[in-house]
Amino acid sequence: MRKAAIVIAAVVLVICAAVLANGKKQYTYSAVGAFDTVTVILGAQESEEEFLTNADMLYRRLEWYHKLFDIYNEYDGITSLATVNRLAAESPVEVDKEIIQMLKTAKELYSATNGQVNVAMGRVTALWKSAMDHYDNTGEVLLPNDEELLQASLLCDLDKVVLDEVNNTVFFAEKGIKLDVGAVAKGYAAERVTLFAKEKGLDSYLINVGGNVCAVGKKYNGKSWAVQVESPREGVKTPVLMIEDASVVTSSGTKRCFGDNGEYHHIIDPDTLMPSDNFLSVTVIADSSAVADGLSTALFNMGQEEAISFAEGLEGIGVVFVTKDGRVLLTREAEKYEKKN
Repeated sequence: MRKAAIVIAAVVLVICAAVLANGKKQYTYSAVGAFDTVTVILGAQESEEEFLTNADMLYRRLEWYHKLFDIYNEYDGITSLATVNRLAAESPVEVDKEIIQMLKTAKELYSATNGQVNVAMGRVTALWKSAMDHYDNTGEVLLPNDEELLQASLLCDLDKVVLDEVNNTVFFAEKGIKLDVGAVAKGYAAERVTLFAKEKGLDSYLINVGGNVCAVGKKYNGKSWAVQVESPREGVKTPVLMIEDASVVTSSGTKRCFGDNGEYHHIIDPDTLMPSDNFLSVTVIADSSAVADGLSTALFNMGQEEAISFAEGLEGIGVVFVTKDGRVLLTREAEKYEKKN
């Protein structure tokens, strides 16, 4: 079975509507582009025009974050992380304060998880991305060699990424460092867009950015939003989670993967420098989408016993594990969100 990452540049818009009992209509907005994924926004409004205006406003905000956090492309009028990667080893690079706050969150997650989520691993992840791209183009599995990985791993010290919150600058205290913020940036952006929605007075929306799901308040009928945890493998029955003003994020190696059996994927263990092989998926439920995003990656990288113990110690944060043999395990906090039949 041949699988590979797909980067989608086009934007596609779909509007659907369903009449609700209170006279409003529930609309669904779908767009492709930001963070190279599909974004779906649900909300109830009295008219399609009103909903479309709001949903488009939220999506344009998400696109702005995409450009800020893009490690591959530079943009006129925006200092993206691609620019930071290119220049920050020479001198401090002035950036938008949102980059500072996202990287600050990433550093906090790095510390809290004993380095199991590290946005300074760009040199290592770039080698794996090249292997994935090569497979996508040729069908040939050509993995990074041990020496390449070892040399790249010597340039992954997150402490060498210096943040100046007063002047809003980023500086690399060691040449060769490269940021890859995929484990945190999308969750951070989704969270910030959710807060933006609340600031604009929207109180009943669901924003799904490629599997990073954020709930703004409750549904139009006063009930919690129902979010099905995506099954990482056929035959694995996953729970439905009931959330409001919370986020659900899943890390899995079964989507962005390559190899004849999809055995190699994009989540790289910082200890082995190889794709993690501990779980089929890890789903985190938390108030913060950025925290949920980072924790789902960190837990995916941990051994099963360590991850479950760590997750059970998280206050107010639920975790759903799907083990390699297809068992579904919920922490005590996750059980509070599970829909009961």
